[in-house]
Amino acid sequence: MVESHVLGVSEAVPTAVFLLTFRDEQYSYSKKWVIRGGEIIQGIQDYCQKTQAIDWALLDIFAPFLAEYEAGLEFGSLWGQWLDDVIKATNDLKAKLQSQ
Repeated sequence: MVESHVLGVSEAVPTAVFLLTFRDEQYSYSKKWVIRGGEIIQGIQDYCQKTQAIDWALLDIFAPFLAEYEAGLEFGSLWGQWLDDVIKATNDLKAKLQSQ
């Protein structure tokens, strides 16, 4: 229900960016959405939680959008760079694990 209300407000204020985090402790999942202009621009879900309310694989997809806002950059301009950096960091962690 909250989701539809936020989408409606976002549609009414199309240049505003909404960063939503949802948690459902009963079913052990969480998700993050970046919403603009009534649309979900980016979203990620974590259905892999090992214990209730503890994110397991939920990346901080808000980081590039917050950085853009703080730097006065165009919406979405840092997404690709952020994603490349996350992939590199993940590969570095994997390589370190494999070398142990």
